[in-house]
This record gives sequence, C-alpha cells and structure tokens, in this order.
Amino acid sequence: MRLYYFVALALIIKPTWQELVWEELTTKSGSISPRRDAAIAYQESEDAVYIFGGKSVKNRALDNNMYKFDLNTKIWTVQINNRDVPNARFSMVYGTKGNYFYIATGEDIDSSGKSTYYDDFWRFHFPTSKWEEMSSNNNKPKKRSSASGGIHEDDSSFVLSHGSNDDDKFSNTFSYDIDQPASTRAWEEIHSGTNNYNPSYPHARYQQAGLMVSKDKLLLFGGCLSGQGTGGPCPSDDSWTYDKASNEWSELNRCSSPKISPAMARLPSGNTSIHRVVLWGGNADSRTTLASDDDKEDEIAVFDPDKNEWKIKKTQAKMTFPSAREGHVMVTTKYGVVMFGGEDLRLV
Repeated sequence: MRLYYFVALALIIKPTWQELVWEELTTKSGSISPRRDAAIAYQESEDAVYIFGGKSVKNRALDNNMYKFDLNTKIWTVQINNRDVPNARFSMVYGTKGNYFYIATGEDIDSSGKSTYYDDFWRFHFPTSKWEEMSSNNNKPKKRSSASGGIHEDDSSFVLSHGSNDDDKFSNTFSYDIDQPASTRAWEEIHSGTNNYNPSYPHARYQQAGLMVSKDKLLLFGGCLSGQGTGGPCPSDDSWTYDKASNEWSELNRCSSPKISPAMARLPSGNTSIHRVVLWGGNADSRTTLASDDDKEDEIAVFDPDKNEWKIKKTQAKMTFPSAREGHVMVTTKYGVVMFGGEDLRLV
C-alpha cells in the first residue's frame, strides 16, 4: 500500500550575498489543504502568492478555488468566484504576466480512478479575481497533463511543451500570443517533436520540470520518458533548452540525479544582471538510480542561462531544511523563491 503525505507549508529560498538560505513561512491565519502538482503565481503589487488546483490525498483534483497567501501578513484567503471558472485539475502549465495568471491543460481523476484530461486555456485577473477562458483554434495542443512551459514577463508568448495522457506521450511544442486581439488569438505548433530514437531532441515525457528562463528559452529537466525501453529512462536526468528564435533544442550537461516531479524557479536578480535558475526536489527512485549531491538536504542544482550550464551549490537553513518531496511548486518573488506543497518522500 502506498501512503501519501502532502505538505501544506511554504518555504522561501532567500539569496543573501550569494548564499541560498531556506526559511519556513509560518501561517498566522487561514488554511489550505495539503496538495501536490498545483499551479503557483506571485503578484508583486500585492506581495502575495496565489495557488490554484492540485492533487489531494485521495489522488483527485481539489476544488477550483483560488487561494492567496499574503507574504507580509502570512494570512491565507480564498478568492471566491462562482462564475466561469476552470474545472478543478492538477499538473497544469502555468505562468504570470502583468495582472494575469495563466493556466493551460491539466488532469482530474474521478472516484473510479479514470482520468479526465483538458486542452483549455484560462487566465485569472488579479485585481478583479475573475477568470476568462482564452479563445482557441483547431491547432491547439491535444488534451494532456504534466506539460511544461509558461510565459516570460518580457514576451507575449505562452509556451507549452511535452506532457502525456492515457493514450499518448508528447514531444511537440506550442505557442500562444496573448497580446493578439481575442478574435485572432490561436495556438501555433512551433516544433513538431521527435520520435523515441532521435538523440538530437528531448523525447516525449511527463512529470519533468520546465520553465521559461528568458523570453526565447525554455528549460526542461528530467521526467518520465515514454517507452522506457526505447524512449528513455524513468526517471531521467537529461536537461534541454529550446530556443524559440532559432527553433532549436540543445542538450545540457548532466548534473542532478534522475528525477520525476522536481520543481524549478528563477532566482530574483534584483539590481544585477545575474540570472540563475534553481532546481530542487523530485523523486530520484533510489531503487534504480544513484544519488547525486543535490539529493542531500543542503544541496541544490543551479542553472546559468548565459553559460547553459548546471552546477551544484550549497544551501543553508535558518532553522531546518525542508523534507524531501516531489510534486511541489516554486515561484520567484522579490525576496527569493517560494516553494509550496508536495508529496513527502519519507512516506512514499
């Protein structure tokens, strides 16, 4: 029997004089049920973190409420909107630009264990707490969950890549220009993907970590590759960048141990021109893989987008380090990186 434990706390990585320090954020009021595979956003004008969706202890999607955590007051509140809201789901692609929080695709599981997959695209308006479904076209991505992508604040393209459903695993990549008029907005397949034998491209996969690290660059790491015997391992330790401008994939150096369901986020650059991405957590499945340094509680993988290079870096803890987990989510704030939720690996 597999036991689940879902962590409902939030932690923050504070970059201080080139040091990375874990600090637990304690809640003063309000609550949110434990979950994994949620969507997370940060709204700078409110200095607040938003949480939508996620998978529950019962292995089903939770409610479709939007939850807000004020980083100053440490209070959780529910942003209730009973009209035109997306269905409850988990394992979405998500991102934030301006006053909007975007989510696309995802999955729900009913009481019989049957999955429902989505191909819709929504955005949440922070000032009014209202949802809007984005117009679509016949070229939209097939229904899937565990895709990667998002949107960068310097670009208007929402990117979606890879993922899976019960019938297929995907390696194609799509883009959606949110700045186009509603009548002309449409998905465009910008890379058709690859087969399970071509070593020049990332094979179809799910439960990988992914992030737009610049307006043109998508970063992918790990996951469970399709085929397992032909498409690649599960978990995997390969890492790739996709350049929208050149429409090319490039494989990166190996650094972290193979993992499924890790999470990544950009460190805030502040007033500097230094940009870094951190990768933390995930299930390395020690029965089939060897542990790497970043499996230690005081280690984290750091990616340099300028050099296209991964390195392992030491971290510190203000009190204690977070427990090892998978399915957590991370987001960049002006203070550091906030991590929320996940499934505790000590009880898997």
